[in-house]
Amino acid sequence: MEIVVVDDVSTTDDPEAVVSEYGDGRVRFVRNAANLGATGNFNRCVELSCGALVHILHGDDFVSHGFYREIASLVERHPECAFFATRSTIVDEAGMVQSVGKRMRLFETPTSDASSILMWQPFRTPSVVIRRHFYERSGGFDPELVHCADWEMWVRAIRVGCGVVSSKSMAYYRVFEGNDSSRQVRSGEAIRDHFRIATRFDGLQGFDRQRFFQMWAEIAHKRAQWFQKQGDMAAYRANIAIYRDTLPAWSRPFSRFANGLSRVIKLANSSEDEATLLP
Repeated sequence: MEIVVVDDVSTTDDPEAVVSEYGDGRVRFVRNAANLGATGNFNRCVELSCGALVHILHGDDFVSHGFYREIASLVERHPECAFFATRSTIVDEAGMVQSVGKRMRLFETPTSDASSILMWQPFRTPSVVIRRHFYERSGGFDPELVHCADWEMWVRAIRVGCGVVSSKSMAYYRVFEGNDSSRQVRSGEAIRDHFRIATRFDGLQGFDRQRFFQMWAEIAHKRAQWFQKQGDMAAYRANIAIYRDTLPAWSRPFSRFANGLSRVIKLANSSEDEATLLP
């Protein structure tokens, strides 16, 4: 196993000192000459790696004992795959469990069908391992994406290289106010990046652009309401602006009732026997 710590020009801590103290000479430390951002740093990690399998682990995430044995087992049993993963668990800053990802039964046998993950992203970066040759052949992470580059890569790896996922939850993704993802949620950049990724998914079976935009506009609205309750007015304004700019004014009052309304219309146009089958 090769371990490389890649420092994207840290300003608040000293990762080199940590590597020196705990690495015991077996961990390589590299500091970028300039800050590359998350996506640029992902590609830098791939560039620096020498191993056949690459696992990118964020500085605030971790995996459980046995994760690499589980991945190795998947690799041995499914040499045709380029994408390997386990389920993941969401934890807070103190490491307390917030939620555990659902089983993805469709991926527990090798598949190239990524249609079920085009509308929503079930994989967390610390749970995913990719063959290095796939990164090299596919051109790496999309530098135009700042929040969803991992999602786009996972879809690409599964569609082109085939993927398989363990039913075990062995990776931990940490969520707290100060991390990069949380900052992008506050600024609204996270949702803007979802709109960018839509251009990559257009035309793929399973992707509904209109529903995708409406869903993420509604999420922007919910986030804005939450930030308003927290007194974070800058984050409120950033997210409510996305909601207003994305959904046509006439549709906003009805959007949250759209599903129920469609069922009422269907019920009105159905026979009595058909109506009894409606949810």
